Amino acid sequence: MFRTIRPPALRRAAWTALASAALVPSVWCQSPLEPLGTEFLVNASTNYNQYWPRVDFAPDGSRITFSFVSGQDPFARHFSPSGTPLTGNLTCNPTLNVHVQDESEIACSTDGRQLVAWSERHGYDGEIMGIFGRIFLPNGSPLGPEFQINEIWQASQWRPLIARHPDGGWVVAWSGDWDGDAMIRVVNSDGTFRTPDIRVNTFDNGAQVDPCAAVAPDGTIFVAFVDFSGYAGIGSGTNLWGRTFDSSGAPLQPAPFPLNSSGYTATDQREPRVICDSQGRFLVVWEDQSKDGGGYGVFGRRFSTQGTPLGPEFQINLNSAGSQRNPKAAVDSAGNVVVAWEDRSTGDADVWLQYYDPSDNRVGPPLQVNTAMAGDQKSVGIAIAPDGERVVVTFEGPGVSTDVYARLYERYEGPGTYCTAKVNSLGCSPTIGWTGTPSLSGPDDFHVTAGNVLNQKNGLLFWGLGGGALPYYGGTLCVQPPVFRTPAQQSNGNTSSSDCSGAYDFAFSQAYMASKGLQAGTKVFTQFWSRDPGFPGSSSIGLTNGLSFELRP
Repeated sequence: MFRTIRPPALRRAAWTALASAALVPSVWCQSPLEPLGTEFLVNASTNYNQYWPRVDFAPDGSRITFSFVSGQDPFARHFSPSGTPLTGNLTCNPTLNVHVQDESEIACSTDGRQLVAWSERHGYDGEIMGIFGRIFLPNGSPLGPEFQINEIWQASQWRPLIARHPDGGWVVAWSGDWDGDAMIRVVNSDGTFRTPDIRVNTFDNGAQVDPCAAVAPDGTIFVAFVDFSGYAGIGSGTNLWGRTFDSSGAPLQPAPFPLNSSGYTATDQREPRVICDSQGRFLVVWEDQSKDGGGYGVFGRRFSTQGTPLGPEFQINLNSAGSQRNPKAAVDSAGNVVVAWEDRSTGDADVWLQYYDPSDNRVGPPLQVNTAMAGDQKSVGIAIAPDGERVVVTFEGPGVSTDVYARLYERYEGPGTYCTAKVNSLGCSPTIGWTGTPSLSGPDDFHVTAGNVLNQKNGLLFWGLGGGALPYYGGTLCVQPPVFRTPAQQSNGNTSSSDCSGAYDFAFSQAYMASKGLQAGTKVFTQFWSRDPGFPGSSSIGLTNGLSFELRP
């Protein structure tokens, strides 16, 4: 039985190389994500309503951490990367639990600790509402009791969001004050504080709220927020602003800057979320009321660590019927991005997911996450493993009452070309290609093809479990030994003269895969070999470039 086991870094590098290769289609016809079963229940107890789910991967990918609200209290729970529960419900507020504690969020630090932060509505901070949190060790044991995060306690503080800091700990963002200010604070992984409360907005007429943060590898903090005041005459509704800070919390601009270009400021832009890749490129996603053509749509835009736009806005949802709202995004260490959102085009909300490569190219179509169709599936959270091999989407939906669900996906590399073809004796470069999907079930439609080859010549496909680029009789051998050969076939084409009208087609069928013991996840490398009598002696062969693909279940 053949099974390709590759280190995550090697799989990641191979995927990035294939995604950027010149001969790979810019949009692969199928998403690289394959669901690992249907959605599963996250909450251990079904008493009360379970809602407001959020999720993160441990930095080593060893566990998935969820937070959610049950009744009126925040909880956490840990699962393995395959979706097996590792803990029961973990209580976040064992002592400060009078009245409602909700809007919980979770994020892992670089050392694997998790911070759960929430809005407390009893006034434990001294007045109306405050931001509290509790830190858990990697094994789920609490580091200590719950603690207050906001330093400024007057009026209300609400709706925290958390970002991992590369130096350890987290950046917590929240809305505060009477009419609403955007606030952040850097929290160390032991629960101490690296900074005081930092106000992001410099103008404060009306509300500047719903801040979110992400941190670049160099420690630069990017904060986006929503302005309800129409400050500076930008747009006609709510607008998005941003500001960057250094790792110690010092602002890098004297004032916030608008995130949208002039064509994207009409009506409302809301619900921003921001992520950052390993190159220090920030991606802000949000819901936009003006540009979708229907109701709200989901859009994104890239920014540098200086806050400079790296390109125009781009639309993420393809379906413009109804509204698509509340986007969340995550990024792996190679820069691949996943975005999830609520789609309300059919009445009840459904959850959808889109995959992007590091260059913001859409890879495959959007995927519907929920299989249960009755009622609203909403309040989306998303995370991707650092190596990009697993994606988890969480949401709330009808259950015993309202419950929290999640669905796991595994990434498979799509077919892609590599290596260099040997120019044949007539000056043509034969090319390898494919049709269909390399999978062990479902439609049995995967073919490996070759074109621009010499007509009326024998040829065959050979394949193996490793790729290469070895000199071989005037060309390049793109498959590492041991090599498996398929039956010979004729290239056909023109019957009256020699030219490059020939072609090959091998059905890499499910029966053939089974006969060779190939399993899901196996990486296969292929190349066509053919006769070329225009070259002398042992060099009288033709070689296409190589094609690699990973077998789906």
